[in-house]
Amino acid sequence: MAAGDPCPVCEADKLVHVTYVFGARLPAAGRCMTSLAEMQRLARRKSSYSAYAVEVCVACRWNHLVRSYLLNPLV
Repeated sequence: MAAGDPCPVCEADKLVHVTYVFGARLPAAGRCMTSLAEMQRLARRKSSYSAYAVEVCVACRWNHLVRSYLLNPLV
């Protein structure tokens, strides 16, 4: 599914893609990345981070994990 596609649960056209990152010096509940630049700033740090791309329906709050990956430091 893509952002803007209808929700498979409530059929609202309100799906959005969100990326959460977890790791050192981030809040225990993770941090929602708001831009590619923000993710690039994290990649400049010495730590590795776990990232989760999720699609979310803003109408009914249904969510689905699209992808998980490691955000490793840039060398």
